[in-house]
Amino acid sequence: MPQVEPAISPGAWALSDSGISAATEHPLQITGATVVSSPERKAVQTTALMSGRDEDAVGVNPRFREVDRVERVHHGFRVARAAWIAGRLDERHEGWETPDAAARRFHEGLLAHRAEHLIVGTHGMVLVAWMAAQGLIVSGDEAVTFWEGLRFPDVIALKSVLLVPDH
Repeated sequence: MPQVEPAISPGAWALSDSGISAATEHPLQITGATVVSSPERKAVQTTALMSGRDEDAVGVNPRFREVDRVERVHHGFRVARAAWIAGRLDERHEGWETPDAAARRFHEGLLAHRAEHLIVGTHGMVLVAWMAAQGLIVSGDEAVTFWEGLRFPDVIALKSVLLVPDH
């Protein structure tokens, strides 16, 4: 979890003490792995702590950022996010990147980092959109259930994923 600072952008938030502790509980020290992250500070910090690297040794790729959206955190924000994940877009999602566009962007990020082992520090909504687009989880309500089960931080290990450009 981040240290919430309302005066600055959430992308600049650092991890809280509990966030640092949680990230160190999931070591991913894979020899020879390429390590990349969303540009958000908390994502870079989490990825560095989990991979046993210094923050400046973590590559940054903006394609791994969270879904682009216009959103104020309000009482129903999680319901709006769940609807987006399920593919049920409505007026709440005006100004939001579509699930297909987010998944395509994420996929292009993966293709940019050819490596035998790749550790990616990313965010739940964009990850779930990509996994559903790849058929790794079922779209709709099952994708929402998967997303709701993600913890901060969480590790999703994928083996033998074949990435094929869609052009």
